[in-house]
Amino acid sequence: MPQVSADVHVPLPPPVARALAGSVGEPTLRLAPHLTPEPFTWRFDAEDDGTLVVLTLAYAVDPGWVRSITHEVTQWSLAKQLRAHLATVVEAAGDPERVARARAGAGEG
Repeated sequence: MPQVSADVHVPLPPPVARALAGSVGEPTLRLAPHLTPEPFTWRFDAEDDGTLVVLTLAYAVDPGWVRSITHEVTQWSLAKQLRAHLATVVEAAGDPERVARARAGAGEG
């Protein structure tokens, strides 16, 4: 099953980054009719000065013969959409009120 991911650095500890990403919600993707998405997978890896937030989407392609024709453009399109969603997480990380709510939700407030 193919998958695509995007990542971004957020200057917050992992529990707060997780709460903040949860407050932004799940991405809304425009999918071609031949794609069937699996649930999104989030990963929050601690870094020296914050968190690396990784968003991954696995998807099925039906009929299978379409995969070889559409793979590159599908990967590009989905990665672009995931990066756009992660940009909203970075934007939220710049909002002191949202960060305060995320800290409270993560038990750090």
